[in-house]
Amino acid sequence: MFFDLFVNPLLALPRTFKRGLALVVDVCFCLLAVWLAFYLRLDVWLRLEGNGFFQPVWAFAASVLIAVPLFVRNGFYRVIFRYSELTALGYVARAFGLYTLLYLSVVTVVGLPGVPRSVGVVQPLLLFVFVGLSRVLARFWLGGDYQHIWR
Repeated sequence: MFFDLFVNPLLALPRTFKRGLALVVDVCFCLLAVWLAFYLRLDVWLRLEGNGFFQPVWAFAASVLIAVPLFVRNGFYRVIFRYSELTALGYVARAFGLYTLLYLSVVTVVGLPGVPRSVGVVQPLLLFVFVGLSRVLARFWLGGDYQHIWR
């Protein structure tokens, strides 16, 4: 089957590499969620290049600096995705409750130059959807659940 060409080599990788890969994916989701939140607020895609200092960089940095330690502390990278159950989404939801409070506080209460306050509300929701769906898809794909559909 087509998916088996990717699943087996991925499962054969060392655990530390897979954890690092999951961390890199989550960092990319943090950045994507901030970028998309800016688009939803401003109706314009931010250009990530530019001359001089890019003020919204603080929104990107705050997302990563809050999310990564929080995710590591909550065991996001100790879980074996293919064996995780949907109850693991409860742990993800709890961690995201704390992430939302922290990110919302930084963006709305403290304030970041050049960052609309609504980004602090929208970004955690987008990140929760991205990370939650990635865990569900990893469970579905790496756990072999997709094989039952085509049999």
